[in-house]
Amino acid sequence: MVPGGSKPIVQRVIQRGNIAAPGNALKGTANFQWPTSACISQYFWGRHPGLDLANSAGTAVNAADAGFVEFVGWDNTGYGNMILVNHGNGTLTRYAHLSAFAIQAGQSVQKGQLIGRIGSTGRSTGPHLHFEIIVNGVHRNPVGVVQGRTPGRCNR
Repeated sequence: MVPGGSKPIVQRVIQRGNIAAPGNALKGTANFQWPTSACISQYFWGRHPGLDLANSAGTAVNAADAGFVEFVGWDNTGYGNMILVNHGNGTLTRYAHLSAFAIQAGQSVQKGQLIGRIGSTGRSTGPHLHFEIIVNGVHRNPVGVVQGRTPGRCNR
């Protein structure tokens, strides 16, 4: 990133994925669950706005909360195969580097529903799920937000 630069490409991806949710679309509870069984291979920090949860390619990825699927597809900014779920009240979750999708844009998902599979697409060095929680445009660290026992760090 160039000092003082911005990331307009990411904004375009989010805008491209915005599908108006129907009035009966599921809304989340903000009581998130961990989307997959994995260990943490990369923590949330300034230049990494999510958690990397490593496991074998093909491991199930589930919706962290109920919501409306805004985007399913390829992202050119490094996320590779990606899903964006809108949980209402300005809250989104992003699931990236997936090997497969189990849902389509425009549908509602239940908390815990299978939405995809761990992969290594986009800018990725091995199979993992890149997981983000975005509240009113601000990335939040999933550790401390997601309910349940936080996964441990991967052994190196």
